Amino acid sequence: MDIRNPNMKQLFSYEKKASRLELFFRIIYSILIGIVLYIYGIFTGICLVLQWFIILIAGRRIEGLNRIIKGYLEYYTHVIGYLFLTTDTRPSIKPPSIAIFEKKLYYDRDTVEIIKNDN
Repeated sequence: MDIRNPNMKQLFSYEKKASRLELFFRIIYSILIGIVLYIYGIFTGICLVLQWFIILIAGRRIEGLNRIIKGYLEYYTHVIGYLFLTTDTRPSIKPPSIAIFEKKLYYDRDTVEIIKNDN
């Protein structure tokens, strides 16, 4: 896929303009996102431990547990730019349906891309 594809958005890119008003809303919104991440993180941690034992005993992964772990990583990546003040674009509190890909660029630097799945 081309990096200039309008359906793709580069994460953590520099934005010079920043809203002071959004900075105040960010405090409350970040608390809500933090609560979701905390609860989702606990659930994901339990799934990680279960997946570890299943891999140890059976030598394979359970797809449902893998989807939960993958979903947490995708949600975390989706909201972290807003929480770390790199963008004023407010993410949804509900985990979105996205996919993350790693792409080697022509100058041999790794990049992560998020593609929204509007199904």
